[in-house]
Amino acid sequence: MIELNSAIIALIGTVFGGAGLKAIEGFLNRSRNKMEEKKSEADIASNMREELRKEINTLKSELRTVEQELDNWKQKYYDLLAQFIQVKASVDASLQQMKDIHEHTGEIPIAPLDEQPPT
Repeated sequence: MIELNSAIIALIGTVFGGAGLKAIEGFLNRSRNKMEEKKSEADIASNMREELRKEINTLKSELRTVEQELDNWKQKYYDLLAQFIQVKASVDASLQQMKDIHEHTGEIPIAPLDEQPPT
């Protein structure tokens, strides 16, 4: 009877010991997996930050290019505006001269054929 009780106690001890070891192993594996998961999440976040930095630098470069093109177009616009103002002033002055001549003589001045611009 003593041998049977000792055998049963040894069997129960072995079962509980094995179950206890498996529980501890599972806990340790779970902790290791969490640490690896956090590490992989950190790597993913780091990679995403690097990609975003590269994209920001690319966008900054494109923005500089677009701003340069905008400055060029602005300069062309202001040059053309200055030319337009000069031509408009010239046309206004010519119209005023014609109006003054018409008021004094009652006729619209006609330039001689050799001074007329080609049509």
